[in-house]
Amino acid sequence: MKDINTALTTKLYNLLQPVVGVPVYSKYIPANLDVAAYLLLTTITSLDSSTMTTFDSEVSVQIGIYTKDTQANSGAKCNAVAQLVYDTLLPTVSATIDLEPDFDNYSLTRVNDVSPDVIVTPAFVFINRVITFRLGVFHRS
Repeated sequence: MKDINTALTTKLYNLLQPVVGVPVYSKYIPANLDVAAYLLLTTITSLDSSTMTTFDSEVSVQIGIYTKDTQANSGAKCNAVAQLVYDTLLPTVSATIDLEPDFDNYSLTRVNDVSPDVIVTPAFVFINRVITFRLGVFHRS
C-alpha cells in the first residue's frame, strides 16, 4: 500500500492553484494571512477497500473556500471560486484525476457542498463553502 494522501494533496494543489485566482493552502493557513479569499485543502480521509489481489482506497477530501469582505459581501467571490473548483476537478460526469505514476483514480464524485451560516462582524462578512469529493483509487504495484 502507498500513501495516497500526500499524492492527492500535491495533485489538487497543482491543479487548483493556477486556476482559482486565490491563494491555495493545505491543512493550515499562515498566521499573518490577510487576503479577501483563499482555498484550503483539508480533511483527507483514506479508507482501505483492498481486495485479495489489489490495494485500493476510497478517499475523501474537503476543499474549503473562505471569503472575507465588507458588509457588502454578496458571496459572489465564494461562488465564483467554487465554480472554478468544479470546472477543474469535475467538468464531466466521468471525470477523474490523473494520479500517475503510483495511482489510478477510477471514480470521482461530489459528496456534498456545504455553505455554513454567514458570519457577520462589525467590519466584515465571512461567507464560506466546503466541498467534499470522494475518489476511488487503485494503487499500482
